[in-house]
This record gives sequence, C-alpha cells and structure tokens, in this order.
Amino acid sequence: ITLRQGKNRGLYDVERQNFSDSNVITRLYAFGSSQNRPPDYRNYAQRLRMTGGVLYLEKNVEKYGVVESIQVFEDIFPHRTGKVSAVNAADVFTFKDSSIDFDVNDQLLPGVSAKVTFNTGQLSGYTFDIREGGFNNSTKEFTILKNKDEKAIDVPSTLLRPAIGDEYVLVDIQMPQSYIDAAEAALTTAAQNLLNTYSEPLVQLVVTCDPAYFRKKSLTDDIGDLIWITDTNLEINKRIRITSFTRNFDDEYTYQ
Repeated sequence: ITLRQGKNRGLYDVERQNFSDSNVITRLYAFGSSQNRPPDYRNYAQRLRMTGGVLYLEKNVEKYGVVESIQVFEDIFPHRTGKVSAVNAADVFTFKDSSIDFDVNDQLLPGVSAKVTFNTGQLSGYTFDIREGGFNNSTKEFTILKNKDEKAIDVPSTLLRPAIGDEYVLVDIQMPQSYIDAAEAALTTAAQNLLNTYSEPLVQLVVTCDPAYFRKKSLTDDIGDLIWITDTNLEINKRIRITSFTRNFDDEYTYQ
C-alpha cells in the first residue's frame, strides 16, 4: 500500500514527529568475522574488512557532525555453502561435493584442522574435523572424523550421517581470494544498509486516513503492517511500520 496526502491519495494529513537525535550514526566502523582469512590478511587485520580495506562509511556528517559507532557482523565471513553430491553407503565418514571449485588442500591454515559444519540434514549443527589429507581434489571427496563434542552418541553413524543434498560450510581454512572479495562486498552492503537507517533521526508519522479511499480500496490496517508513505513537503519517501492506530467504532475504514 502506498499512501499520499491529497484527494484520492489516501491521507488527509501527515504530521512528522522526530525522536531524539541521540540514535543518529554518521560514521560507522564495520567489521566481519575472524573466520576463514589468510594469516596475513590486510596487514594482519584481526577481522574481515570492507571492500578495499575501508574501515568506516559516512553519511550525513554535514548535517549532524561526526557521530561514530562500531558494528561487528559475526555472520559475514569468506565462505562457500557446499552441497553433498554423493555418499558412500559403506562409509559414514565420507561424502563428495562435485561442484567445489578449489582444492581445500591449498587453503589450509598452519597448525589448524580444517572443518566442516553442516547446515542442513541429519548432521545439521554439527562440526567435524577433516581428516589430515582427507580431501581428494581429483574425486572431490571429503573424509571427516567423529565429532569430539558429542558424548552421548557417535556422530556420524549409520543413523546420523551425510546425505545427498545436505548443505555445509568449510571453516578454519583460508578461502580463495574470490570468496574474500565477495565477503568484503557483503560486509560493505550490510554496513551501508545499517548506516542508511541510522544516519537520520528515527521518525514517527501521525497520519489521518481518508475513509472514502480506504473503503473504495477495501483497505484495513493492523499493527506491524508496512505502508509506503510519500510526502514531498516533509521529504518523506519510505516504508513505515504501523506501531499503533485508532479506528472509528462505527466506520471500520476511519483510521488515524
């Protein structure tokens, strides 16, 4: 639903109420996870940086001055979501991924065991060390070890084992540069989206709806609904979440 002030546009009036400027951020320092980076990544940076190694982004500094904040995106790191393409019925510790586009043996970190974390399937949530020399690049086959943290049962087992279509992520390796570039770009996008939200004071709009327009369109609103509000004079053109409303008892289409 898109609403504007004026005849046949849905709204009688729009009033803008600003909250405190204390929530505003104009300079955002953003970092990703420390996972899957080369040891000498960007002059030994401890966490993923944005594209080009940029430390921060700015927006609306000229309006509100420099207001700094730091955000760490732990879920953003160089990674590839792989998918099991084949399993060995006689060996629960092996599986293949025919689409993997690099040799895991070339991406190992010194003194660290490469690992597989399953995101879906019977092993979802479990992490397994890859056996030393346990990736065969010619056959694209992995050999994993028994999970060390699960004490009650053996994992994997004949009951809990990899299956075709299961998704997994490799961790504790240094991903190829193309994946590092993609992760840096994703971090930049996430940081920019956050800055776009908080580089202006949070705004509350009080609007009086046109009941004839709502009746004609059979529109009804509820808390949590998202409505696109545009108003040239107030410089508003954004999607707004309904946090409260008052409705006329006699006419269900009369809202404020």
